[in-house]
Amino acid sequence: MQLARRLSVSAVLVAVGAATAAVALAAPVTPPPPPTPTVAPSACSPGSHPESTQGRAPLADVKTGRYAKGYTCNAVQVAHTGVSGGYRVERYVDKAGHECAYADTTLLFPKDAPTQGLDGPGTYVYDMKDPKHPVLTSVLHTVAMSSPHESLRLNQK
Repeated sequence: MQLARRLSVSAVLVAVGAATAAVALAAPVTPPPPPTPTVAPSACSPGSHPESTQGRAPLADVKTGRYAKGYTCNAVQVAHTGVSGGYRVERYVDKAGHECAYADTTLLFPKDAPTQGLDGPGTYVYDMKDPKHPVLTSVLHTVAMSSPHESLRLNQK
């Protein structure tokens, strides 16, 4: 008796599940609307060198040498130190208003190690009191900071 009851309950559950699946499969699927940008792109300021396609140098720019100027939009170089550059620069301002910057100095380690200067590869720490004249205050030479590339991040907390 119990076996017959269990079998009939199981049959009902299977039938309900199959009917639900059939309805779900037959229902038309309406894709969500495409995302819309929440911020309109800004116009580049005078003196900018905007790129036409992000991350790409057009063949015409390569042929004319225009690509060598780099591509910027609303950004200007304030200062430069050293002969190489890595993938990340982070800025930090503490509660007292002291400003510093952390810069990854290695593009491709160990290939670029000879261009690192006397301080070698690592993460360079700069005093940015005068952004036009950054002062190197320390070099972080731990294994994690020797070539951090895009993993260099600061936690503002």
